[in-house]
Amino acid sequence: IALALLATALLSVRPLRTLSDGAKRIARGDYTPIEMPRRASSDEIGMLTREFNSMAVALSERDRALHAQHDQLLRSERLATIGRMTSLITHELRNPLSSVGLNAEILIDSLHDPEPDHHEMRAHLELITGEVDRLKEITEEYLVYARLPSPKTQRFCLSDALDALVDFHSWEWSGRGVDVDLSLPEGDFDVTADPNQLRQALLNLIKNAVEASQSGSRVQVSLEPEGDLALIRIVDHGHGVPDDMIGSLFDPFVTSKSNGTGLGLAMARKVARAHGARVALLPSRGLGPGGQGACARVSLPHEEAP
Repeated sequence: IALALLATALLSVRPLRTLSDGAKRIARGDYTPIEMPRRASSDEIGMLTREFNSMAVALSERDRALHAQHDQLLRSERLATIGRMTSLITHELRNPLSSVGLNAEILIDSLHDPEPDHHEMRAHLELITGEVDRLKEITEEYLVYARLPSPKTQRFCLSDALDALVDFHSWEWSGRGVDVDLSLPEGDFDVTADPNQLRQALLNLIKNAVEASQSGSRVQVSLEPEGDLALIRIVDHGHGVPDDMIGSLFDPFVTSKSNGTGLGLAMARKVARAHGARVALLPSRGLGPGGQGACARVSLPHEEAP
């Protein structure tokens, strides 16, 4: 009798174990139906198995529907982004093209003048070349953001890269009446990153600080270790970060400038994320007019020099 009871208990437990294994499979996303026990086609275990399989089928169908909705949402978001980018590009290109066309017409009319004013013609040509340079800058900014490749990382000295970057562009920024002061740690400060992408991201952040600053002011750029991170600070003396834009300035196409594309900070964040770094733009009280300013912080994984 004891053996018979034991056998009956084992036969009862085996289907429950099968159901338990099936529940674990469903938790992993595997909705394969459970095989119906031979001796339990009409009892409670069989009924539970059929209900379990019905649930697995329903979950599988729901997952397929969710994936389809997710794919549709991604396509809609991509189309919306493309549409917005197209609209912004059209807006950004319209004014420079109109200026180029107008100055070209003036030059054509000047050619029919028996005594053309060469100084005036030169001024119109300089306006045209300036607008062409602006068009080139706008289109390259959009292309770089849209087609940013995967980082090609290598080990290099971040101190030297920052020093070369500031030195190369100092004449451009001093022309705006803004000096950029650079503070670097002693010795080599190596990181593993894509030097070109990181340079472009830092250039965007420094340019943003310079453009926010008034003539006669300074932008402080510093590099220092913070634990296992390389911390880069870019502090300006401008009017600070608008309170209603603090959380969105790194979003594409968002800008507080009248003639900005809204992609400089967005690309800096894109590069930072690709390198496992973090970038933030914070108010820096007590610097600019009215006691305001801004501080861009980049936290990049840092490697000790061998």
